[in-house]
Amino acid sequence: MKRKFITDGIETIIMIVFITALVCLLCNAFFMTHEITGVSRVVNYAGIVRGSSQRAIKQELSQKKVDDQLTYLDGIIDALQHSSSRYKLIKLDSASFQSELMEQKREWQTLKKAIYTYRKTPTGKNEQLLLTLSNNYYEICDKTVSIAECYGEGIVTGLKKLEVAIGIVVGILILLSLERSRAIIVNYRNMLRLNRDAYDDPLTGVKNKRYFEEYFPVMSEGCNYSLVFIDIDNLKEVNDKQGHEAGDHYIIEVIEAIREQFRTTDVIFRMGGDEFVVFLKECRESIATRLLEQAREAVHDHTSGSFSYGIVYVHKEDSRSIREILKESDQRMYEYKKVHKKEGSHHNKKGT
Repeated sequence: MKRKFITDGIETIIMIVFITALVCLLCNAFFMTHEITGVSRVVNYAGIVRGSSQRAIKQELSQKKVDDQLTYLDGIIDALQHSSSRYKLIKLDSASFQSELMEQKREWQTLKKAIYTYRKTPTGKNEQLLLTLSNNYYEICDKTVSIAECYGEGIVTGLKKLEVAIGIVVGILILLSLERSRAIIVNYRNMLRLNRDAYDDPLTGVKNKRYFEEYFPVMSEGCNYSLVFIDIDNLKEVNDKQGHEAGDHYIIEVIEAIREQFRTTDVIFRMGGDEFVVFLKECRESIATRLLEQAREAVHDHTSGSFSYGIVYVHKEDSRSIREILKESDQRMYEYKKVHKKEGSHHNKKGT
């Protein structure tokens, strides 16, 4: 018992550990999924900066001022560096990305100065300088985008590993749950078996005296019922002449014949040896008598045996104790036995 208690405790601790691990893994998966969404937006806006800056240069070279677009790009570059609720951008936790972004920001300032210089002095030299800086800036932007994409791929790889870990933990929890369920079922079956052994008569399958003493007060409370005391006739004679195995078979046949006459809600108790009690809820004495006489006929037809009985009808307001009711039904059974003494004086097995 102590060993089982320790085993159950260890299993419980293991399940708690794995459930905790699963919760942590799921939380990490949630945050990583959220981060992937954020990284995707960073990659998207870093690409916008790369493309928009080139379009702005082309327009400036065409003598079209694009100050609004330059301001827009300033805002995006700032948002990429520090995060932004306006653009729904996160700050990537990547040193290489932040370093490259700082380089991109410096080059952007240099490129803007070249734009303003070209506006004032649109010479071929300034145009060439602007084109050179534009190409350099494009390469830096391209590198920034690549670093962000690699960062996102790293998260995706980590998320895939996390999914595998979650699958393993879930699988282990399922196995542990199945094992725990199996143990619960086994314990439940053992409990039913112990309960059956404790309250059922092993020979006939009816309830035993212990069950009667413990549960009859509850069963009979607040209802009208007939209580029948039954004594199987000539059991001692059968045991002496044919052996106890034949006697047991005789008891089983008699009880089966009696059981067939009653409802499934009626309860038969073996009080010991050849004595039985039947509880007939909401059944009047006249009906109980008819059923028992039918049972006696069936017993006689199948076994050439018989039984005696005494019936007491109990009203729900009856103040007598169970012991008094049992005593009265027992007395009536003996009175019945005297009257029918000649019936069932001996028992022969069916077919002999």
